[in-house]
Amino acid sequence: MIPQQQQYNSLLCTGYTNDKSFVVRGLNIGIFNNTQKDVEYETTISMAKEEAFIPRKIMLHKQDNNMLILHPTMKETVYNMDLHNGKTCERWHMNDFNVKEILPINKNAQSTSASTLLGLNTAGFFMIDARMEEKIIKDCCFQYANNQRFSCGATTNRGDLVLGTSKGTIKLFNHKKLVSNAYSRHNAKKINGIYNKIKATSNLNNITNEIIGIDVTADGNWILATCKTYLLLIFSGLEDNTTGFDKPLISKGVKMFYLNINANDKTVKNVSFTPAQFNAGNNAEKHILTSTGKFLITWDFEKMKKEFYKNDKNLEQCIIREYQIKKYEYNIILDKFRYKDDKSIVVLFQNDVCLSKI
Repeated sequence: MIPQQQQYNSLLCTGYTNDKSFVVRGLNIGIFNNTQKDVEYETTISMAKEEAFIPRKIMLHKQDNNMLILHPTMKETVYNMDLHNGKTCERWHMNDFNVKEILPINKNAQSTSASTLLGLNTAGFFMIDARMEEKIIKDCCFQYANNQRFSCGATTNRGDLVLGTSKGTIKLFNHKKLVSNAYSRHNAKKINGIYNKIKATSNLNNITNEIIGIDVTADGNWILATCKTYLLLIFSGLEDNTTGFDKPLISKGVKMFYLNINANDKTVKNVSFTPAQFNAGNNAEKHILTSTGKFLITWDFEKMKKEFYKNDKNLEQCIIREYQIKKYEYNIILDKFRYKDDKSIVVLFQNDVCLSKI
């Protein structure tokens, strides 16, 4: 039996094809329809009928037909739930590899029938194929000999991968290295028959704080890292229309800008940001979203980019400290953009969920 005090909203994800919101509350997953004005309750899936546990992480899969769920303690298993009948149809065992996070294989993969995805743990990452009996693709499994302390990740449209760490570093991996056998295997060590060597294209090591969330634009030109008290916006584009996923970025020369709460804004205290994100789905990111306490905060990313290019890619001259802030009665747990909508945000509280407009 789950203690009564834990029966509150904890996780949120928004649909890619059916415009619904999914809210984890204890052993239940509430499903809501996103309307023009608000979210409307539709139904509840109870997990108490099978293995009773509160999900640690959820991710929609295969055009919202399935939900992938991570167990709070059984970290070597991914549960695949059929959302049409609310039952776990598969349990994927990861062969002694812990799974900290699961990520789409590319930016918009969840809106397609893609069967592959990425698994992440503190020491490395690996590709999962739902069609295979042994889910981990061994040729696409990369575990470092030393613990990298990976904490979060995101992918671009073409499948480039950016990872953040709890020690304050960011690593960029080119999509070809994740799926190709072209990199040198004869120098790679093996762990249980699995190759563990992959080199990041770019390493950004000059960030001193733990990275708790990371996002990237569809084209890979911009990276958004979340630390507890500030956001870090990084331009990864290069002069020849490539990015730091294609060629190495030099840490000292990288253009980055801190987004934070104005020191004169006395209404917001004890800042602790939720993982920030770009709106997604139309390949034209226009806003940045995060929250802290009772406050929902957005930045006009479209305006930032216009000023950035207008001032010859000089971030210091850009007027991008301005943000919109909206206060609610209760603390915000999580917030998500609706897919293909840069002005509608689903906001989750401990005991409620609502729709907010920019």
